[in-house]
Amino acid sequence: MKLGQSDQRFTTEQADGSLTVSIDGAALACVVCRNDRFHKRASPKQFGLDWLDSGTTNFVCTNCGYIFWFV
Repeated sequence: MKLGQSDQRFTTEQADGSLTVSIDGAALACVVCRNDRFHKRASPKQFGLDWLDSGTTNFVCTNCGYIFWFV
C-alpha cells in the first residue's frame, strides 16, 4: 500500500511505548499473529533505490517481528 497525501495514518502510543496504527480508519494488525501493537522505525538507506530510500516507514510487530513497509 502506498500512502499518498490524501491517505491518513494515525498512531497512538501505548503505556509500554508501542503503537497502535490506523490507516484510513482501519486498524493495522499483523498478518502473521494478529497482534495490534507495533514499533515504528524509518527504513535504513541501504538499497540505493530513490523510491525506497526516501520516506519509507516500517511498523514492526511487537510480538513476532513481522515488518510492514510503507512508502
